[in-house]
Amino acid sequence: MKDSVINIDTAILTHVLNTAIQAGIIDKNPCQNVKRLKVSQVKDRVLSSNEIATILSMPQGKDKLMILIGLFTGARLNEVLSLKWNDIDFSKGIIHITQSKTGKVITIPLSGYLIDELTQYMAMSNDGRVFEDADITRTIISGYSAYFSNLFKGMGIHNFTFHNLRHTFSSILQSELGVGAVVVQGMTGHASLSMLQKYSHSGLDSRQRAIQALTEHVLNADKNTSKVIGL
Repeated sequence: MKDSVINIDTAILTHVLNTAIQAGIIDKNPCQNVKRLKVSQVKDRVLSSNEIATILSMPQGKDKLMILIGLFTGARLNEVLSLKWNDIDFSKGIIHITQSKTGKVITIPLSGYLIDELTQYMAMSNDGRVFEDADITRTIISGYSAYFSNLFKGMGIHNFTFHNLRHTFSSILQSELGVGAVVVQGMTGHASLSMLQKYSHSGLDSRQRAIQALTEHVLNADKNTSKVIGL
């Protein structure tokens, strides 16, 4: 069994046992202090057109919306989990992402497509946080990370993690659409331009153009793939 698979299984078991503790079924989590194995990560893994089409064909719901936010904003998993409804300004079409590493708030424009997805989900959601009401701990993040890795694998998207959505966001904007590194840096919150290079005039207007171009690119990829397979 691969070390990465062991880490995923450990994270899932830890999450299950913590849930059992909260329910009063057990008193202690034997996995709490189990150290994760070191694994080499493929940092430049990005979604292909076919994989994007697979994601866009997912049924409406929490899983799909979390993935779409990661893909269309570049937000990290813990940042998505921490989102509150008051972080989203539907009238102005913007979302405020609080960077987990720096605490800095990044303002990112929302495309009409993502606004529609959020609006539909909001009708089924409670007030407060968009996705997770519990405190966002490392255990919860690990559980969600393992869950999404398995979800992607089940859809035929192998060796892909939720964090790779952030890589895809940066890669499409720069490599496919030619958006300037400074604009992308402003939306991802990287401390330096050198940190963006591995993903091979900023302002809200520039970001809006970039997000619109990204949205059209992603949705067109889905349409083109559908034509090829005869859908």
